[in-house]
Amino acid sequence: MMLPDQPHAFALGLAQYYKVIERECRRISFVKDLNFKNITGLGGLNLQFFSSEVYAQTDEFSLEALSKMVKTLVSIYSDPVPEDLISWQDVHKDYILRLLTNFEDRVRTEFSPNNPENFQNITS
Repeated sequence: MMLPDQPHAFALGLAQYYKVIERECRRISFVKDLNFKNITGLGGLNLQFFSSEVYAQTDEFSLEALSKMVKTLVSIYSDPVPEDLISWQDVHKDYILRLLTNFEDRVRTEFSPNNPENFQNITS
């Protein structure tokens, strides 16, 4: 099915699409600041804000739920899948890169070769 404002076809009918959206909305409702309007609307995924909203809300508690949501929502599209659409793997990559960047920043600012015990504090 293709909607006028979405150039990419859904692999599901409209009723099934709304059921998937409802289920995903309920499943990730614990993510406090998530604005689901930035994820999807009545006409399909909000491709303009989808990835930034997912990335902004990903933390150690929401990582699995958001990556599963992304996997489910991406699967509603038949070929061709929109180019800018992120994958569930991208959600994990972004989260890991942010962790590594934070760790690197902490090492740079808090580690001292004169006091190697600081390294243990940094890693905890």
